[in-house]
Amino acid sequence: MPTPSKVMRLKATHIFYRPKDPTDWTPVAFLTKRMGVASDDFFLGFETFRSLPVGQVKELERQRQVRRMNFPCEVAPGQALWLTPEDEIVVANQNDPIGDENKLVLETTADLFMDPNLLGNGQGAALARSEAVKASLKLGAFAYVFGDYLNYKRYPNKTPAFAPAWQKAAMQTSCADLNQLVRSVNGAHRLKLERLDELDHHRYTHIQELILDGEISVHWEMIFRTHVRNRAIDIIHLANVKDLRLVYGLGSPAQEKLGLNPGKRFAKTFDGWIRPLRETETQVCAFTEQAPEHALLKASAKRKLPGELRKQFAEMPEVTDWLTDPKHIQSRRVVACDVGVAHKLVAAAKERAPLAMSPVPYENPLEVGVAFRKGDRAWRQFLVSHIRKSWGSKSEAIAESLHETRQRCADVGMHWVGRN
Repeated sequence: MPTPSKVMRLKATHIFYRPKDPTDWTPVAFLTKRMGVASDDFFLGFETFRSLPVGQVKELERQRQVRRMNFPCEVAPGQALWLTPEDEIVVANQNDPIGDENKLVLETTADLFMDPNLLGNGQGAALARSEAVKASLKLGAFAYVFGDYLNYKRYPNKTPAFAPAWQKAAMQTSCADLNQLVRSVNGAHRLKLERLDELDHHRYTHIQELILDGEISVHWEMIFRTHVRNRAIDIIHLANVKDLRLVYGLGSPAQEKLGLNPGKRFAKTFDGWIRPLRETETQVCAFTEQAPEHALLKASAKRKLPGELRKQFAEMPEVTDWLTDPKHIQSRRVVACDVGVAHKLVAAAKERAPLAMSPVPYENPLEVGVAFRKGDRAWRQFLVSHIRKSWGSKSEAIAESLHETRQRCADVGMHWVGRN
């Protein structure tokens, strides 16, 4: 009996230039490579019966017919790449991209079609007009912060900063380029590289204000782009997250009434878990300023979740007390939070009550990445160029740090879309 052939896995690596339709989603042609195979050959989409040698692809790049994607992504038959009216590149169902609940935003054309040699092509003047650069010049420093979110599962009771080698390299080269710009404009070497560690990483509204005020040049925390945050900040897209977690007491009235099984998915859709909360009058709490709270706010605005069932607290002790308070042992209560926070909550309540968690989906997958002031295209391009430069390094330390970043993303429920 013949052995079943192994399914060929492909990742999209390049995209063809094409104008967008301002009113509709447009399919975009793309190049692919086999995953897990050491080969320089490319394919046109899923046409694996013929290959394109690397020299031909380089010639297409030189002629500006295609551009390498910043964040290559696995694609499967039945999917396509789409260009949206909002300048986003999305992988989604080839027949119904807008209705595809699993569609993922890969990147924006602002990232994709930028010139990676920003300072070398006479674009220094554009960068000098960047609000982030103006703020850095005023501070006299390239101020940055490393986040701790990717430590939550590994170190639930601590918050050490995670500073991978690829981020450190990007900081060093970007600061050097900025000083080159400063010297050309002002004739002086002004900026110092300054690391800030005193901030509360998860006060996201505060972080947003610091970015807008120019007090932080780069905050390397993995920020979720929600409909609330998107009004003021944008992100350099590095990962996606589809699910959050409902945390509840083992054997609690909420678990029994909702039929929650620890570790098992509770619902396939957003409405599929919001509706039972409403029907069983289960109270749901979220951490103030975090993505699940924004999701619950949106559900309330759409009249899917009564406001009296929705609670929010800012601090871990407050949420822990609310969920485990023996005075309310018969109340139906759950906490909606992201995966990393869920691990921390379970650890915080360990001495008081055993907790469990079940995955549930966001209404749509959220993009995760490095935040910057919305509309500051020059700064976005500058940071992306240095991230790409770091990722292109042949350093073993860089390669190991990228692998570790991907693993840590998986620990807290994120799908890394950057370089592996």
